Amino acid sequence: MGEAKTGWVKRVGVIGAGLMGHGIAQTFAAAGLEVNLTDTVPEVLERAPARIKNNLNLMAEAGRLSGGQIPEIMGRLNLKTDLASAVKEVDFVSESISENLKSKQELFEALDSLCPPRTILGTNTSSLPLSQVAARIKRRDKLITTHHLNPPHIIPLVEIMSGEETSEDTFQSTITLMRRCGWVPVVLKKEVPGYIINRLLTALFREAISLVQDGVAEAEDVDLAVKAGIGLRMPIMGLLEVADLAGLDLLEVMLRNLSPLVNSQPIPPALISEKVRRNELGGKTGKGFYDWHRRSLPDFIRWRDQNLHRLRLAFWDGKKETAGNP
Repeated sequence: MGEAKTGWVKRVGVIGAGLMGHGIAQTFAAAGLEVNLTDTVPEVLERAPARIKNNLNLMAEAGRLSGGQIPEIMGRLNLKTDLASAVKEVDFVSESISENLKSKQELFEALDSLCPPRTILGTNTSSLPLSQVAARIKRRDKLITTHHLNPPHIIPLVEIMSGEETSEDTFQSTITLMRRCGWVPVVLKKEVPGYIINRLLTALFREAISLVQDGVAEAEDVDLAVKAGIGLRMPIMGLLEVADLAGLDLLEVMLRNLSPLVNSQPIPPALISEKVRRNELGGKTGKGFYDWHRRSLPDFIRWRDQNLHRLRLAFWDGKKETAGNP
């Protein structure tokens, strides 16, 4: 417990420099930590500094940091081409490799032998049970889930889940480290697949896709209903705060009337499976629910990040534990 209060973590190893890892490494470095970043794909590792530099420039434009801080942050990033050198002297490891159980088990087995005894091992798995990820390691008291959302250098949420053998020191040290970096931890009291966010998103995605599939509305109007309706109030109120303000008696009536009608099938809606079969995978192939050949994906991502930075500044920056709501 004493270590958790002293900021003993000085150097972090980030495993995986792709979609999530480069933003996680950036956030650790921006918090003043030395960061070793590695990836098994050389091209991904080589591209990471440019991606991070672009992220930092956009943060400076948004007013979340000064331009003068960027060289200092970049100077704390160390690219490592092999796992052993990446984790040799680190205090904390953040893993963001592909969501494959066998790969994660093999990685953590290697980390168990390569890392110093003090090192906390964090996994950014979005769905795999921690007990399975830990199957091959000895230091299960040092293993913990730290699940970030994309883009992790903007979205403050991090889901924290301990395993049955995770120590209190590991838990408290991880919470302290996440807050030090500006992330906002939410704690799961027991292990469930998908954690909090992906379970909520599963319900929303299933119904949104079903509404399009059933011809109720076009994809653009379903998204507009979210952005101009429920999404507008989500930075201010969570779902259960909305429920309390509406009245639980009214909510009970709504759920009684609609629960039998919403999609409850245990498989993905047919529409999304058809799109996957046609290789209409979204931005990565140029077409999904939208035509990304006609709609510039890089421009959209930049516009997204600019607006996410504004929301972050308005509601989260400077807040250590909560949104500061009364």
